[in-house]
Amino acid sequence: MTSTSQLSVDGLVWDLIQLEKTEVNVNANSAENVKISAYALPSTMPGIYTGDIVVTTGNMIYRTPVTVKVEVKKEALLDVIINVLSNIVKPGEDLKMLVTIKNMGETKTVEDITIEYVIKDLETEDVLTTYSETLAVNQTLSFVKSINIPNSTEETRYVIDVNAKYSNAEKTASSADVFDVSTQPWPLIILRRLFMSWVTYIVLLILIPGIYFGRKAYQSYLEKKRKAARYIFPTDYSKLPQKGAESVKVGKIAETDINAFINIKNLTMHSIAAGGTGSGKSVTAMSTAEELLDLGIPVVVFDPTAQWSGFIHPCKDPHMLELYAKYGLKPENAKSYKTNIIVVESADSLTDAEIDIRQYMKPGEITVFVMSKLSSAELDKFVRRTIKSIFSIQWPEAKTLRVLIVYDEMHRLLPKYGGKGGYLELERGCREFRKWGLGLFMISQVLADFKGAIKANVANEIQLRTKYNGDIQRIKQRYGPDYAMRVAKLTVGAGLIQNPEYNDGKPWFIQFRPLLHDTGRLSNEELDTYMGLKRSIDTLAKKVEVLKVKGVNTYDIEIELNMARTKLQQGVFKMSETYIQSLKARLENMG
Repeated sequence: MTSTSQLSVDGLVWDLIQLEKTEVNVNANSAENVKISAYALPSTMPGIYTGDIVVTTGNMIYRTPVTVKVEVKKEALLDVIINVLSNIVKPGEDLKMLVTIKNMGETKTVEDITIEYVIKDLETEDVLTTYSETLAVNQTLSFVKSINIPNSTEETRYVIDVNAKYSNAEKTASSADVFDVSTQPWPLIILRRLFMSWVTYIVLLILIPGIYFGRKAYQSYLEKKRKAARYIFPTDYSKLPQKGAESVKVGKIAETDINAFINIKNLTMHSIAAGGTGSGKSVTAMSTAEELLDLGIPVVVFDPTAQWSGFIHPCKDPHMLELYAKYGLKPENAKSYKTNIIVVESADSLTDAEIDIRQYMKPGEITVFVMSKLSSAELDKFVRRTIKSIFSIQWPEAKTLRVLIVYDEMHRLLPKYGGKGGYLELERGCREFRKWGLGLFMISQVLADFKGAIKANVANEIQLRTKYNGDIQRIKQRYGPDYAMRVAKLTVGAGLIQNPEYNDGKPWFIQFRPLLHDTGRLSNEELDTYMGLKRSIDTLAKKVEVLKVKGVNTYDIEIELNMARTKLQQGVFKMSETYIQSLKARLENMG
């Protein structure tokens, strides 16, 4: 009885398997062999291909798994370098040369290398002598070779050719160098050759003056072009942060119409911006904060200057409004943000509960701790308290940004300015806050002074215009003199930003967009008014809580109380005061 079987190949391996035959007749109690070949074409991509050899006999199917791995054949590649150690050799002496053979290929060792040395007259190409040897090389092989120059050798210029044959003499590598055979001192030989060559006179009369003046003109052109260019542009904009749900638009790539973004995920890995007074360093953090607030992400600011209190009013600065059109904005886009302001009278004037940032983490709200009344020592102490307060909380881990915490004028915490520990606490924060979804944005006048854990754990470094030599030298060392030269010439609000994840680690320039909130801070009188109204609202809130405990229906009162608080956060002080007076009257009537 004869059984017929069909053979086929299934899967990705189909192109690489060749069957001797696809149908086999097998007699009873016998066996048949089928030759199976695996091959790859030159165009086959390297990789692992899998599939099955399928044998079908009647209704029965047998599958044999097959895996074929296609690899690029490792080929040997050599480079030969020869350097004559003495440019002049006397007849009868040895020519000494340094021979270097480099393994440039993928194989660990190249064996059976045949090296042939040929010395020829440079002009006539008559062979003076030859020599050959066989050797092997692992990575790099360097040795000094000596070949005797016969006594009868004519005094002239010679060339030494070195040819290496390998891979069964299918591949070659070569190098050459020249030397003189002479009994005269080498200075005389050189002078004689120079004065006897017509090339020398062409060089002296035409080429040298032409090269000199041409080079001067080209250098002048390059210098003018370099000075005219204010920024250095990335070669590939696709390597910068892109638009998306995980990014915020903060401005434009400098001197282009290409939008610039910062990845929100990078903000959990912390940021630091530095620059001289008036450079716009706070604008970098403020524009980022505005974008986050619009997304519902809260912002908490520790502000020694009260500058951030301007979030409570829409922008009215005519210079800022003039810039709106360039960024696709209109004057009616100016807006205020719900702002909580807390004036810190001293380092210990607030309770631990009052500096617990959890109560201020409300969507779309910014909380500003105004520290303008604190001395340097008190400022340092209060910053330490705020960081320790955050560490005292059992935060759950978070992969997204929960709150942006801003520390302005951070250089005041450095020991050189009188700091006594606030800087070290911020170092702790930089190490730990990321895992809790707490992003730090630090603003300072200098970057070079910040080292250790802060530098090691900051993803975004933003350098604005500065004349501080320490920062300029730091940029020069890290990125080169072209970047350092431009830092001192940046326009207000333009910054050099660097994040190792983008642009192959090189910095790029961003012109940050104009602010939507007011650029001016609240005056001391306005701050006093704000805090007075806030205290009244807090007092009323406590009375409402007492009524609720007594079982009194306070629903309408609470609505009015929230309106008073909202109007206060929006900077509408008179309306907030009207609500407060109305609430006081209602509560008095209720006894």
